[in-house]
Amino acid sequence: MTSKNPDVQFQWISRFLHSPVFWTGLVTLLRTGGFFLILPLILRKIPSDQIGMWYVFLGIAQFSAIVELGFAPNISRFASYFMGGAEAPRSLGIETSRKLKGQPNLCGLAGLTLMSRRLYPLLALAMGSIMMIGGGLWLYVHFREAFWNFSIAPAFFLFAMGMTVSMYGYFWISLLFGVDRVRQGQQIFAVGMMLNYLVCAVGLLLGTGLYALALGQIVLALYPRWASRRVIQSDFLKGIASPQSVSWRDLWPMTWRSGLCSFGAYLSLPAMTLVCAQTTGLADTARYGISLQLALVLHSLSGSWMSAIWPRISSMRVRGEIAAVRSLIRVRLAMSVATYIFGAVMACLLAPAALHLFRSKTDFLPLPLLILLMGVVGIDFLMGLGNAILLTGNHVPHLQASMVTGVLAILFAFFLGRWIGLAGIVLAPLCAQCLYNLWNTPRLCWRDLHPENA
Repeated sequence: MTSKNPDVQFQWISRFLHSPVFWTGLVTLLRTGGFFLILPLILRKIPSDQIGMWYVFLGIAQFSAIVELGFAPNISRFASYFMGGAEAPRSLGIETSRKLKGQPNLCGLAGLTLMSRRLYPLLALAMGSIMMIGGGLWLYVHFREAFWNFSIAPAFFLFAMGMTVSMYGYFWISLLFGVDRVRQGQQIFAVGMMLNYLVCAVGLLLGTGLYALALGQIVLALYPRWASRRVIQSDFLKGIASPQSVSWRDLWPMTWRSGLCSFGAYLSLPAMTLVCAQTTGLADTARYGISLQLALVLHSLSGSWMSAIWPRISSMRVRGEIAAVRSLIRVRLAMSVATYIFGAVMACLLAPAALHLFRSKTDFLPLPLLILLMGVVGIDFLMGLGNAILLTGNHVPHLQASMVTGVLAILFAFFLGRWIGLAGIVLAPLCAQCLYNLWNTPRLCWRDLHPENA
């Protein structure tokens, strides 16, 4: 009896190491650990005003990426539908598989890939133009000499060029997750992050400042695209001579809707960094940006339980297994919330002391504001999970709520930020969520997962 125990333990460890959830969580922990490994170097090597400028760069990149319009998550979801046996792309809603009886439709997947390869060079050109011309002019007009110097402006244009090139192949990683290669995708991301940290650390030690951060982000963006392309082409598309016809118009009804939702989500939280830069100054933007980044890392870590199952849920919906979908979501949602609460408590207890230990030039937000920010990001986390559940059904009933919440968050941020400073920036997203999303999203999710009661 006891002789079998080592084999049982080995099998349990093997299953754990092959779990997509394990790798998703590990990647987020690696992101967290790397963040804290690089953070002391960043805080000691780069002045607070330049750190604040870096978070403005990231905000401009996020804004410019909106030209992608949300094609990537829809490409991922449609890949899941084809792997679940969908015969053809359906613009809105899901038609359960009949003819293929759940067999993967690889010709459909090949057609989806071919469409993406033709579309994304145009999106990359649009993003590069907005980021370099629009973003560059905005930075110059708003910050003048604080931006237009050899330490900052060339670093921004280098960063913008890298983000433009990465958009060219942005869809490959989405395809990899869509075909339910979550574990493999996360392993690729892990390598990309380690390369990112290596480039950043070497650059910072050599005294290159923001250039090191820009180069690290470029490496992180490019490597996963390249590696994902190799996997998709060798494991799924090899030998398919006649791809099924798939047009961007098939995805467009969902894309513009989900794209607007992504824009609303951007306005609801990430855009607060840009508002902070205009209302409270670069030093406060650095404090807010670092604190928000910490909260968003926790956001990503806690979402690992759910993000690992989105492709499976989409395929299950095609097969009509709605009861199994409800059961799976119920368990994973509880795990996600528990992880976030535990992580937020630990972050609030340990983060300020860690910065003191590092002798940082930039601090986190004061503890009461940091606790409040963790709560605000937690609410955003829950609403985001609800929206993601709705999107797996290939419809967007939350479009109006997302847009209204985003616009209200920006208005609240400008008003409250000028009135009470950083506290107003932190409170603005919460005020917007409470007016609409906080009660509307749970109602929509209940109706979506219980269609018999709708």
